[in-house]
Amino acid sequence: MDGAISASGVRTVALRLDPLDVLFFRDGRPFTAASRGQSRLPMPQTLAGALRTHLLRSAGCDLDAFAHLADQLRAGKSLQEAIRSACGADWIARVEVRGPWLCEQVDGRLEVLLPVPANLQQVEDTDTKQSAANSASVAAGVADQAFQGKGRGQLVRLDPLGQELSGWQPPAPDMRPLWLKARVRSQRRMAYLRPAGLAAYLAGQTPSADTIVDPEALFGFDHRTGIVLQPDQLTTEEGLLYEVSFLALRPGVAFYAEVDLPADAPADALTQDILLDFGGERRKVQATRLKPQEAFTWPAPPPVHDGRVLLLLVAPAVFGQRWRPKLPDGARLVAAAVSGYEAFSGWDLASGGPKPTRFAVQAGSVYFVETPHKQSLNGSLAESDEDRRLGYGCVLQGVWNYV
Repeated sequence: MDGAISASGVRTVALRLDPLDVLFFRDGRPFTAASRGQSRLPMPQTLAGALRTHLLRSAGCDLDAFAHLADQLRAGKSLQEAIRSACGADWIARVEVRGPWLCEQVDGRLEVLLPVPANLQQVEDTDTKQSAANSASVAAGVADQAFQGKGRGQLVRLDPLGQELSGWQPPAPDMRPLWLKARVRSQRRMAYLRPAGLAAYLAGQTPSADTIVDPEALFGFDHRTGIVLQPDQLTTEEGLLYEVSFLALRPGVAFYAEVDLPADAPADALTQDILLDFGGERRKVQATRLKPQEAFTWPAPPPVHDGRVLLLLVAPAVFGQRWRPKLPDGARLVAAAVSGYEAFSGWDLASGGPKPTRFAVQAGSVYFVETPHKQSLNGSLAESDEDRRLGYGCVLQGVWNYV
């Protein structure tokens, strides 16, 4: 039997997406003549939209049916109602997609690579006086072992400070600053974390430097220059050049995704390898369904002690309170490390135009939470069902301790 099946009948399908060419994924900025556009990594809705389109076509949705679907959406129908009216396959509206994430094969197994968490930094320099003091503390048996041997290039981990800090003005009531006891100069490293480092991080440890992968090892950019043509005469516009930088994955690097198919989905849904239009200019990826033993195994959440739960965003998330997620009743946000924001839009099938620009907290952001009764918060921080189905707000659960 292919794929994992939950007690509710939901089937989980793992996909590997191999580009057949360079790819292009736009951000929220307009791209016009005499401008420069650079691809970024794909947002979750890009993959969800590509898969929905494929499933609709497989269900017999032709051009007339797509036009009818758009009419139904303009009339105020929900996506599920519109699909039911267009082709009867309303289960497609309940498909949930997670990913895409960068991945590669290492020693015969698939490894997913995630952005380095925002509270991990790389050591740039150390204070020699502090190092000597630390050495003396080791002899006395009272040193913090976590910082011994931390030199240039090693990673350090910031965690919430366990005491009041004079002059600290929290961004929200009762929040604590992130702190590092070691006297080192460090800065955020924009890179990717291997599964071994991810498991160590979620367990409350500091990953080793050899579990970090630089972006240049995973992808680059193919820069191309073009000219603007007059549409009527097909002649060039003088002085109007534009440049486009396409995303080019390194050999052996692909994307990984997971798809939850509802219980009433046809048994043959996503059982065959397929070609997907992925991103701009109808560029193609080969989507291969992985066998259960080939799928990526996510780290299991470690045991929660004293109700301290760490939530690592592994997909962008849109929150009603900007950078702050909506937590369950009783949970308290103690600290946060937010990577930044990503602007994104999309195409509105109903209106026939672009969707309003939204801003998502970037993957790699971290939330330090205290929960009662060792409550588990694993899964998603998406604040709407549609965002969750599109793949926004995916989180992994870990643990943390006060500094």
